[in-house]
Amino acid sequence: MKSNHGFTLVEIMISISILSLLLFTGSYVYRTISIHWDRELGQFSENFSQARSFNLLNEIISGAAPLVLVNSEGNTSVPAMFFVGGNDSLLSLTKTGVIYPENAEIFRLTTVRNPQGKLDLVYQSVAFRDNLILQTQTQINFKHKLTLLTDLDDVVFRYFGWENFNVKKADIEQNAIRQKNWFSSYSGVDRQLMPEKVEVIVEKASKSMRIQIELDPNSDKHLTHFYSQMDDA
Repeated sequence: MKSNHGFTLVEIMISISILSLLLFTGSYVYRTISIHWDRELGQFSENFSQARSFNLLNEIISGAAPLVLVNSEGNTSVPAMFFVGGNDSLLSLTKTGVIYPENAEIFRLTTVRNPQGKLDLVYQSVAFRDNLILQTQTQINFKHKLTLLTDLDDVVFRYFGWENFNVKKADIEQNAIRQKNWFSSYSGVDRQLMPEKVEVIVEKASKSMRIQIELDPNSDKHLTHFYSQMDDA
């Protein structure tokens, strides 16, 4: 005769203990994977945002275009190039703006210290059609502001090119090309030229990112046109 009886109390307790252990293990594994995934997703999102910002920065500067202004000094007027590059700032005209992609923008890149004591790289702009610049004394009223990069340890701008327009002109005429140099600042008003390269060095969390952007190497041809107009007059 077969004995029909249910589970004993000991067997039930053992089954519950095993089931509880399985549930706890599954919950722990799920929580661990979830935290790891959130961390990876957050890092991916941050890296994607930074990559997009660097791409924007590259497009803005690579689109920098020569713009000849009139620099009035007393009773004389001399041509100047609209480009003012500092160690931590840059002012120029770009054909590839952020706010108006289809139009030229006057832009300024500056570093601003945020409440955390870090540096933010800020982009300010105005459509060129809304703020036409004809002279170096023209006031610029920026209408748009965008933070490209945040919480940086340092931002450095460097410029590669000729010392000035007269040096380049004389060297070319004498067929004695001098070595071009890197400069920590580059004023198109003083040098009457734009640099041929701009380098941006960004440091964040002990990591360094360096981008080098090539510009128009023949910005002086616009000055030649200006001087020819003056001669004809």
